[in-house]
Amino acid sequence: MVTTLATEKLAKQKLEAFERLQPEFEASFYFVQEVHGQRRFSTFPVMESVHYMGSLSLNLLIRSWTPKPHTLQMMAS
Repeated sequence: MVTTLATEKLAKQKLEAFERLQPEFEASFYFVQEVHGQRRFSTFPVMESVHYMGSLSLNLLIRSWTPKPHTLQMMAS
């Protein structure tokens, strides 16, 4: 029971954080797609490299918050 309450609290915190980060995440997601081959760059300035690294970090952070299917099954039972 304590684990379930702690898990629910953590899930709620993650959802609230994602709601705050969602617009930035969406923008960074599209930028990462462009860098990964959807768009050709004639140059790639240092500022774009910094933007790319920040976008990757944000994408990895959000993905680490996403529950895995087996976790969802454990929470449901």
